Amino acid sequence: MYELNRVRLFCVGPRGARYTDVTLDLSGVGQIIAGQGSLSSTTVRRPSPYSLLLLENGGGKSVLLKLLFSVVLPGRRNAVGGSAAVMEKFVLGDDAAHVVLEWMHVRTGDRVITGKTLQRRRSGSAADRLAEHWWSLRPHHGVEIETLPFTADGRRLRLEGFREALQEIDRAAPITQLTWVGAEVGAWADHLRDTGIEPDLFGIQRRMNADEGDAASAFKFKSSREFVEWLLKIVLDAEDAVSVAGNFDIYARTVGDRHAMLLERDFAAGAVAALRPVADAHERHRAARTSRESAVHDGTALLLRVRAREAAEAESTQRLRQLAKDAAATATAREGDRDRARDVVNETRRQTFVLERADAQEAHDQAKAGRDAADADLRGWALADLIERKTAAEQKSARLAEQITQAERDARPALDARDRAAGALLSKLHAEAAAARDERDRRNELAAARLGNAAELDKEGRQALVEVEQQRAEQKAIMKEVANSRAKVEAAVTAGLLAAGQGVAEAASEAQETARIVAERIKQGEQAHHGGDSSAGM
Repeated sequence: MYELNRVRLFCVGPRGARYTDVTLDLSGVGQIIAGQGSLSSTTVRRPSPYSLLLLENGGGKSVLLKLLFSVVLPGRRNAVGGSAAVMEKFVLGDDAAHVVLEWMHVRTGDRVITGKTLQRRRSGSAADRLAEHWWSLRPHHGVEIETLPFTADGRRLRLEGFREALQEIDRAAPITQLTWVGAEVGAWADHLRDTGIEPDLFGIQRRMNADEGDAASAFKFKSSREFVEWLLKIVLDAEDAVSVAGNFDIYARTVGDRHAMLLERDFAAGAVAALRPVADAHERHRAARTSRESAVHDGTALLLRVRAREAAEAESTQRLRQLAKDAAATATAREGDRDRARDVVNETRRQTFVLERADAQEAHDQAKAGRDAADADLRGWALADLIERKTAAEQKSARLAEQITQAERDARPALDARDRAAGALLSKLHAEAAAARDERDRRNELAAARLGNAAELDKEGRQALVEVEQQRAEQKAIMKEVANSRAKVEAAVTAGLLAAGQGVAEAASEAQETARIVAERIKQGEQAHHGGDSSAGM
């Protein structure tokens, strides 16, 4: 005997009370199923013995009953609560509607799923617009009521696609035991009886719910004849009309043999009392046999799963071995590539280091050359001041000499008489000027000789240059006095203030006096210069 365990309604029902995807779970709350073997690791309980569904009017209670009874009571005449045409309102558009019932055996805990799939035909007569197909299977880890292939790749499957999906699952796992009856109403009723689900019991329930759950009128009969006909219809096979008369004959003979039957009853009562232990033993044997059959069934299912697992593991092992071989070959090739790449990288680094070293050496040489050039420039700039001053002094002396020569050249016509009168004075003056120039050249040579030690004697050189400048200033002043004297002589000769004889004597006297003064000053300058040299040498 089976009890309803779970219900799943998918894409079925009228627009006002439509079940998009609803599962009613009644499992795991009943009594523990007795006789469970050790192969089962968890305790299996029977479904709920009583269930109460509370919904408002129009909530879908009648729709739910119609859908449930349409699975176990096939045929349009067995529709609950009206004509079978109402089922066409439960299927909208081209979608396939599914009503699935999961049952559990009250003794073994075995489960079976029965289902009905409805779909509108795209062509056909108005009276045959709805296709109804019935099917059943045994659930397992590969397919359960919640994993039925109603959809694929995000789209809903039509009836043919759903059947092909179930057949594919059955081919992959034979323990599914798929039975696709199709639209054969009689074949489906026989299949339910063979499975252990009695449609006639649900026929009584259908009569009780013929009019929105009005069970009171289900057993009201107008006459005893109507009751007898109903009873015979339920108890006896409607296809065997001959057996009804035979049953009545047997009943008449039984009434006639009542006395003998009473004796037999007493004998049977005594026999029953005597055979009660045998009956108890038979019940225990039957329970043990049921447990054995359940264990054998569980063992068979376990064996099939183990074999399937073994085949899958063997295939996975073979695949893993092949992958390991491929990985080893790939690793060997990758190691060779890695070694070659490492050699290339090392050679590239070596060449890079060589180039970088050459660049660094070149940069070092350039920096060294730049440093030497900078040192030379620095030394040159250190001497440039002294050289510039020397050059300026030479240029100034040359200009002075040129000016003197030019002045003498300009005054030559007027000074011819004076030169004759003052020849001695001029010769002496020229001698003094030559001596001054020699002294200047000597001092210049001495300054040039001292330029080599300018770095060490910079301070002393600067002091010497100051003294030279002072001497040059004194020389310039002397030359200026000579020029003034010449101008005075020329002015006096031009003005006629001095006679020729008188002018020479006085001019000689003045020249001697001037030469003496110049000699003293030059001597003083030399002494001062020699004193500066001696201090610089110290």
